[in-house]
Amino acid sequence: MRILFLGAAAVALSGCSWLGLGNNYGPYSYNSGPQSTRVGHLSSASQPKPLSKWGITGAIGTDFIVGGHAVTGNDTPGALNVHQVGMREAYKEGYRGEAGITYALNGKQSLTINGFYQEAEGKSDVVFANAPGQIFTGQFGDYKAYGVDVGLRHNLAKARVPLFKSVQPYLEGRMGIARTSDIALNNVQINGVAAIPPMTGMYEGRYIPTASALVGLEKPISRHMSIGVESGIRYMGKGDSDDASIGGNFAGMNNGSSRWSIPLQIRGRYRF
Repeated sequence: MRILFLGAAAVALSGCSWLGLGNNYGPYSYNSGPQSTRVGHLSSASQPKPLSKWGITGAIGTDFIVGGHAVTGNDTPGALNVHQVGMREAYKEGYRGEAGITYALNGKQSLTINGFYQEAEGKSDVVFANAPGQIFTGQFGDYKAYGVDVGLRHNLAKARVPLFKSVQPYLEGRMGIARTSDIALNNVQINGVAAIPPMTGMYEGRYIPTASALVGLEKPISRHMSIGVESGIRYMGKGDSDDASIGGNFAGMNNGSSRWSIPLQIRGRYRF
């Protein structure tokens, strides 16, 4: 009799196992087979959905001008001395806004496409020339540009910094094209008295090349969202000279308008 009870119990347990009613622990299950055994396997229903390769990004910040010329002068003694005036001397630090998309190529590299608009206000009473007993001053019109940059971002090894714990450093190189606005020299004065004419064209708006080399730090604030800060060096190409009203001793003073700057931007990124 005891043998019969033991045999019936064995058959029952065997049947339960065959029906899948034994050793099932919710998301974890025990599976056996002739070749392998897997214990504690996480079911696909509890796995987080992988992030998309696509994302959107936006940034806002300023540019600290470090190079380029607004006036290309002769700086030689004579009846008229046209000064060499740098873009930094002629313009205030303006602002720049960006919006774009990213596409992850792999775990370290991403393609970026960013549209941007930037603007900087000209400083007033900029001395651009002098002659015996005369000082010439004026104010450059706003520097405005909009365009598109295409870049490649490379993530470096994650680092730990105070307060923020783990952050993601990265390098990014960009090239693009921008459209600049016309620039005039306004409110021209001689010894504080309005000249005639009081405005003269300096540069015509055109499409120019752009290039940037950036370094940044990014901090995740959720699974999809991150925020960071970036800087580097940026180049904006030269515009066309507007020679319609410049000649005589002032000829050649408008052969500049390219600019070098150090950007400082706050960037946000969202991955789908």
